Amino acid sequence: MKNDTFTLGGKEFSSRFILGSGKYSMELIKAAVENAGAQIITLAVRRTNTKKKENILDFIPDNVTLLPNTSGARDAKEAVRIARMARELGCGDFVKVEIMKDSKYLLPDNVETVKATEMLAKEGFVVLPYMYPDLYTARDLVNAGAAAVMPLASPIGSNKGLATKEFIQILIDEIDLPVIVDAGIGRPSQACEAMEMGAAAVMANTAIATAGDVPAMAGAFKAAIEAGRSAYLSGLGRVLERIFERLGGEIMAENQFFIDSDKLSEAALERKHKLETDPSSRTNHMEYMPGMEQIDPTIRNKVLSEMDSYDYNKYTARDVQNALEHETCTVEDFKALLSPAAEPFLERMAQRAKIETGKHFGNTVYLFTPLYIANYCENYCVYCGFNCYNDIHRKKLTFEEIEHEMKVIADSGIEEILMLTGESRAQSDVEYIGEACRLAKKYFRNIGLEIYPVNSDEYRYLHECGADYVTVFQETYDNVKYETLHLMGHKRVFPYRFEAQERALMGGMRGVGFSALLGLSDFHKDALASALHIYYLQRKYPYAEYSLSCPRLRPIINNDKINPLDVHEKQLCQILCAYRIFLPYVGITVSSREQKHFRDGIVKIAATKVSAGVSTGIGDHESKYTGKDSGESGDEQFEISDGRSFDQMYNDMESEGLQPVLNDYVYV
Repeated sequence: MKNDTFTLGGKEFSSRFILGSGKYSMELIKAAVENAGAQIITLAVRRTNTKKKENILDFIPDNVTLLPNTSGARDAKEAVRIARMARELGCGDFVKVEIMKDSKYLLPDNVETVKATEMLAKEGFVVLPYMYPDLYTARDLVNAGAAAVMPLASPIGSNKGLATKEFIQILIDEIDLPVIVDAGIGRPSQACEAMEMGAAAVMANTAIATAGDVPAMAGAFKAAIEAGRSAYLSGLGRVLERIFERLGGEIMAENQFFIDSDKLSEAALERKHKLETDPSSRTNHMEYMPGMEQIDPTIRNKVLSEMDSYDYNKYTARDVQNALEHETCTVEDFKALLSPAAEPFLERMAQRAKIETGKHFGNTVYLFTPLYIANYCENYCVYCGFNCYNDIHRKKLTFEEIEHEMKVIADSGIEEILMLTGESRAQSDVEYIGEACRLAKKYFRNIGLEIYPVNSDEYRYLHECGADYVTVFQETYDNVKYETLHLMGHKRVFPYRFEAQERALMGGMRGVGFSALLGLSDFHKDALASALHIYYLQRKYPYAEYSLSCPRLRPIINNDKINPLDVHEKQLCQILCAYRIFLPYVGITVSSREQKHFRDGIVKIAATKVSAGVSTGIGDHESKYTGKDSGESGDEQFEISDGRSFDQMYNDMESEGLQPVLNDYVYV
């Protein structure tokens, strides 16, 4: 958890304990810093210098961020005055807004708090408002410019714990700002529970100040908060009861991806079920495994920070209109175009996207086909047909079989191929893939790879063997959701997968492709992260070629319930149009997962590349292309929707007034 930080006002904090301002002593401040690891200490402006020989500010280390509060304010005007005073006293730009008219229960005045937050945010303050946990107020605070929201757990100084737990959980789930649980936390166990819920931090004072051993209690709070945070990041085990969510108009079970095969041994089933139900049995998905190359995480941190803070519900029709009127689409414009507010503007977005596509790609559409050469896998990704626990027929093509498949594909007229394997180094090592690339150079002009992520030196080797570009599906950029879907194997390591494209560019690859598998998590955030991943890499590697895919979940063998939950064709079209407007030079691929009518329509608007003559099975191209029995084949990864041959696709594109392109690279 050494890299697990959160940000307020541009400052990064690793400690998630904040000392409140209820009761003060120099012993308490010392314990908070030394034993609890506090990096933020709250102070009441009215008592920063209560005694000539006991100035609170003298006891707070310089590396600790001061958080003056507006305690005593009864309305927004008073709170603003106190905040300005604190700034003049040298307490910095951070301020905790506390506005309380009642002196008995010390409950915050939410209405006045929103007013004060808006006024102070406009003056450049980093505003942390203390509030009663109400969703509408929290949204108003977000719009007002708050840096976080600080709901009370129970009345100030009561030590009664999480009395408002259910309402705080709503804020954590719905508000894209740090939620800091404030007031009423009385025990380390309660702080731990708040962190397990997903709180960004916990503020406490009375619980430590009134303890028999202040330093020991401070240490206990630190340990409890760290334990709760670790539990949250690990993904709490599912409750064994039928829980349903309404998604996309359908009631779907939470555990729809979990399917048991009757061919698994008792020991294998036990191991599988433990992985599914006991998070402690799984490795830390944020820790690199031995042999995994670690690179500069700057881009990863930027993308995830933007995604985590993205509140797509805050955007309005006016924001969308402004985005469409701007000549250049900014990141903020892009966020508006991905938001629900943009749905009524889909036709205008399509018109703008079509113009951008025409400017940079003309009326061309590139054709390619995938070639799966193996389907062995060592990962347990619960939604994937290749996962190691799924009962499918496994196969790895020999080099003779690979070349035969390639010849069949090349004879159809295709000049670009995307080679795929299951994610198993043991069955499909880098040397095996490299030799397949050498064979492909005999038949194709452009060779892509979609394989397990490897190190930069291995990408360099594959490039030398003939590979031109690398595509990696992040699946979901939601790192918490990612952990619950990737339960075992190298793919479980979130940062290593995220950084695969950059390592590929470091290894000399000409181009890289990106994608989230829409339907696994919140598609708004996954779409944002996918595009920002390219956006930031473009600035670091401007010479490279970039492409985006936008696949949705499809049924797999043994589980036909796997389908995109809330991503319908309308939403998919919106995402693709937003991609094109934001990243006008980037290639956009639409796979055979989508139906014919959708693919035929979207290539006229935003997409520039489609697959044709597709098989996701192993070694069956001859039977599918010619009708001849090609012998034993391996099972498919997922079902496709558009099964058109290369000739059909080529003719259909031409009939729509498009120019099919097989290859436009000249090799010298």
